[in-house]
Amino acid sequence: MGVDYDELHETLTSTLQALESDDEIEPDMLEYMCNILVDLEPSTLSLDEVTETITPFLESSGYEEDSIEQVCSKIGDLLIGSDGSAGAGDNGASLKVLHKEVSMQDELMKSAADEDMVNALDGKKKAQANANTQRDAFNSVESSKDKRKQKQELEKARKEYEASLLAMEEEEENMAKQGKVAEMILPDYSSGRNERDIQCQNVSISLDNGRCLLDDAELKFSHGRRYGLVGKNGIGKTTLLKAIASFDIHGFPRHHRVLHVRQEIRGSNVSVLDTVLAADVERNTLMEEQKSILA
Repeated sequence: MGVDYDELHETLTSTLQALESDDEIEPDMLEYMCNILVDLEPSTLSLDEVTETITPFLESSGYEEDSIEQVCSKIGDLLIGSDGSAGAGDNGASLKVLHKEVSMQDELMKSAADEDMVNALDGKKKAQANANTQRDAFNSVESSKDKRKQKQELEKARKEYEASLLAMEEEEENMAKQGKVAEMILPDYSSGRNERDIQCQNVSISLDNGRCLLDDAELKFSHGRRYGLVGKNGIGKTTLLKAIASFDIHGFPRHHRVLHVRQEIRGSNVSVLDTVLAADVERNTLMEEQKSILA
């Protein structure tokens, strides 16, 4: 048998008034508490649930812990019963007071709607699983495409590397046939401000096949220091040195004497001294001018 609102309100009011406390709960809060307690499910109601419901209101009104325990115990006995039956009938089944009539047709329609919702959710889950399967398959195809693209790019880079090595070997072969040991361009001593340090901005160097070696780089040499180039074969070390020696780098000061010596030469009957003298382009140019003047 359930407890109605009036009985609960009267019991709660009398219990609070019986406490030896100066605190007093507001009428609106008391009504609110009663409405919450009446709506609790009696079949599963426990003293802990009653305590959790009442305690915050009583604490906010200033009641002490002992007083709160007395109120919870009193209301618990009213709602649950001293034997813990919570309003159970003879067969132990819980009873619930209905505040309005219940339509069996509405209940059936509600059950059918709930079943439709479950089926819809189940269909949504299956559709989501299907979509995930299709996405995974698409990602697998995209991954295969990426792998093929990477393989093609690596193959292209390898061919460019081999082509650059071949071009360098052919150039070295031609220079060897011509007996050239070094390359040098006559400096222009009238240019510049006779500065000793070298600093070039926005340096860009590319191979004949279009492969970029340097892009918007900075080239800097300090006077009195020695520098070494380290890198894999075909990376562009020789190309950079040749560009420096031929003054192909924009902004490189032309009043410096730059001599680029080949890495390897073939043996010949020419002495080392004559080979070195033949590589001195500036000396050879002056000697040619001397011959033309004296002729």
